[in-house]
Amino acid sequence: DPAIREIAQLQQLLLSSSLDGPLEPAAQTFLAVAASRRKEGHRHYEGIALVNAAVIFRAIGSTSQARTAAEGALDALEASSAGPERASARLVLAWALAHDGDVIDARLEVEQARIEGGTAAGIEISLELADLETWYGDSTRAQVVLDSLPSPEFMHPDQAEQRQLAEDALALRKGRGVSHFHLYRFGHSSTAAAMEARRMSQRAHSAVIRNDAAAEEYLRQARAHAESQGAGFWVNYISVLETLTLDGDAVDVALSSSLDRAPAYVGIHAEATLSRFPLLSTDTLVGLERTVRRSPCRWRETLRAEVRRPGPAKGSRLWAGRRLDVIGERQDILPLRKLAKAIQTSASTVG
Repeated sequence: DPAIREIAQLQQLLLSSSLDGPLEPAAQTFLAVAASRRKEGHRHYEGIALVNAAVIFRAIGSTSQARTAAEGALDALEASSAGPERASARLVLAWALAHDGDVIDARLEVEQARIEGGTAAGIEISLELADLETWYGDSTRAQVVLDSLPSPEFMHPDQAEQRQLAEDALALRKGRGVSHFHLYRFGHSSTAAAMEARRMSQRAHSAVIRNDAAAEEYLRQARAHAESQGAGFWVNYISVLETLTLDGDAVDVALSSSLDRAPAYVGIHAEATLSRFPLLSTDTLVGLERTVRRSPCRWRETLRAEVRRPGPAKGSRLWAGRRLDVIGERQDILPLRKLAKAIQTSASTVG
């Protein structure tokens, strides 16, 4: 049966995309399938194909293509009872919004995904939300979501690994390396596109934090794998991470380029970026300020930690305070007042 053969081929294409299968051709294949199903009047299957394309475009790192495919999927599935598929489309849309700096609307999309997906999509939605908050939002929210998940032994192995990766991503954000890579299912296919690239990238990130002798080699392997697959999200993730391992003027030049080319990935590495403050030029700091304004939900927590850090009211602490004064919330008033008082005291002492 040609239809059954096609379904099997498309399923294999999805599984391949999680390992080392080229992503752009896979996405284009699903777009072609969607167009064909639309001509035939099979809107449900058009929608499913568009969801698969959207998921792959997310791994490619293209917010515009991911958003277009996800919105097309929602339109095609409008008259369908395909709640989990609609939820998957909304999760990609949420990622695109968050990546472009709109975390508030992204959270609304996730809530709508919960309504449409029901309990069948509950774990998938929570895993996606945990990553969204870790990379673009609030670490406390991410931890609450992770704590709400079932224990790994009660989850499908693929979802249990995704939970582990999400937990490790949160640890990496906080500057904590991890070492339990035996829990990563290297070489095993997954429901998530570019999963192997993620495994390799997070291993490399942890090695950098732990000052592991293998860090440079892990970075090289992760970049090579992501580039060969066309997993642009992880290429950029590794690129910024490599930048932050540089010294002297090199880090300033490379970070300035990253801020122009891929500001969302600098935000993902916000804490490590701010730790390099003494090496950054005025021009680079202007670019960094634009990124802070672009993604306030990601940067508030980082700036708050810097403002509350003991020490002189100058340098990165002063810079963080000025930025937080722009994007902060009510809870930031008192710490900012304390910082302002410290600045006045310091000025009086110098005077």
